[in-house]
Order: sequence, then structure tokens, then C-alpha cells
Amino acid sequence: MPPFRPAVVVNPQQQTPSTGSIGKSLAAKPEMYDGDKAKFIQWMRNVTLYIAGFERQPSDLQKIMMLLSYMRGENTAGQFADLFVTQEAATMYTMSTEDFIMKLNKEKEP
Repeated sequence: MPPFRPAVVVNPQQQTPSTGSIGKSLAAKPEMYDGDKAKFIQWMRNVTLYIAGFERQPSDLQKIMMLLSYMRGENTAGQFADLFVTQEAATMYTMSTEDFIMKLNKEKEP
């Protein structure tokens, strides 16, 4: 499966500080992701639309937190989120969204 590459262009002047309010998204909230590789591309597309729909663009930290919050279950998605939060929490503050998505894509490779 090819890696997911979101095509959302963010204007840095519209990006919200990591503690600021971003309001509500115009897009529907994505479903929780359970780790099913066949559903990964569609889930990432829905998450990307949800994030892009905010009036003010979230910071990288807020985007990573949103992605992690929609990963659930006892399977790979939940395990990935749990491991990332417990083992790499400090990197969330400096990691770009693109780097996080590359890490997530690597996890989803067959």
C-alpha cells in the first residue's frame, strides 16, 4: 500500500499556537481507526479533511494529538497510539505532522 501523503497546504499565519482554540471543523468527525490496513487510506483522508476544515489551522502538536485520539482498540492502531504516547511523548512537542504521518505510514506497511 502506498504511503498516505496529505495534500493540505497550511498557511503559517493561520496556524494556531499549540494552546490556542481552533474552533469547530466544517468537516465531519472521522471514525475511530482500529488498525485495519484496508481502511487506513480512507481514514487518513477523513482525518485530513477534518483537520483542514478548522477555521484556524491546528498546530503540529494539535494535529498529532487529534490523530492519536482517533486510534483505538487492542490491535495495531491502539497499540501504536499507546506506545507513541508512552515512549515518544516528548517528541510530540517538536515533531512535524509530516514526520508523524511518515512514522504512521511505516507502521502500516505490510
